[in-house]
Amino acid sequence: MKKVMMYFAVIFIVVTAFQQVRKHTFGVPYNWPKPVFDFKKQPLIPAQILLGRVLFYDPLLSRNNTVSCASCHSQYTAFTHVDHSLSHGIDDRIGTRNSPALMNLAWSSSFMWDGSMSSLQQQVFSPITHPQEMDENLLRLTGKLQRSSLYSELFYSAFQDSTITAQRIAIALEQFML
Repeated sequence: MKKVMMYFAVIFIVVTAFQQVRKHTFGVPYNWPKPVFDFKKQPLIPAQILLGRVLFYDPLLSRNNTVSCASCHSQYTAFTHVDHSLSHGIDDRIGTRNSPALMNLAWSSSFMWDGSMSSLQQQVFSPITHPQEMDENLLRLTGKLQRSSLYSELFYSAFQDSTITAQRIAIALEQFML
C-alpha cells in the first residue's frame, strides 16, 4: 500500500510540476464607480505625496506645535479616531464632531460630516484654522514652515521651487490623502 501511495504521489508531483502557471491579473469590475477626483487634471506626484505625508504627521501645523492631522486621523483605524465620540484638539479642547475616516476620498464629491466642503484642498484648512482643533493661522503656519530647512527642501522637490504657500500646503495634503 505504501508503494502505491508513493507511486501516486510521484505522479502527482511530476504532472503538476509541468503545468503552466497562469498569471492572475486584477481587473477593475465593470460596475466599479469612476473617481470624482480628476487625476488627469492633477496627477499624483510622488514628491508632493511625500510632502503631504510629512505635513500630515507634523504637529507644527497647530498653534502650539502639539497637534498633527494624525492626532485625530489615526492610521491604524482607517485614519479616523475611535477612542472617544468627539475629537480632542489643541490644549485638550473637545471638538464638536469626530474626525471622519480618510479613505476612498478620490470617490467623494463633498467632505466633512455635513458635506460643506467641495474639495479636499478646501477641507484641509478647516481643522488647521478651527479654534478647537489645531487653532493655527495660515500666515503664521507658512512662516513656521519657511523657517524649516526640511520643508524648504521638500517644497522644492515637490514644486521645483521652495516657495511655501497655503495653496501648496493644501495640494500636498490632498495628494497624500488621496
